[in-house]
Amino acid sequence: MVPRWTGDAAKIQWSYYTAASVDGFTVDPVITGGARKVILSWRLRGSVVMTDRFKLSQRPLLFVTKVNGRVVRWPIVDWDIQGGRLIATLGPLEAENRQGDIVVCRDLFDPKRGR
Repeated sequence: MVPRWTGDAAKIQWSYYTAASVDGFTVDPVITGGARKVILSWRLRGSVVMTDRFKLSQRPLLFVTKVNGRVVRWPIVDWDIQGGRLIATLGPLEAENRQGDIVVCRDLFDPKRGR
């Protein structure tokens, strides 16, 4: 089962630049309702404390934070900031493996199968 995930600090990156800083966020999976549950995408909600409008207008944007000491990131598909609140749709979860390569990660939340 994939949990709702909350965190204190994260950032939105364009290339290696910080486009926005996020303080307090929640990431929820968007799951199909069939017999075999499949994560379609991820939904992000959070508070934005710093933005750079030019960098936010660039593509691709990534939502970047740490989970269990590992850097994880999601490509941002769509986003909106109103009144300091960020709402975004995220693509597939990516993480650094032990060699430092970025890979699509399906087992991050499972301690027995996580790499």
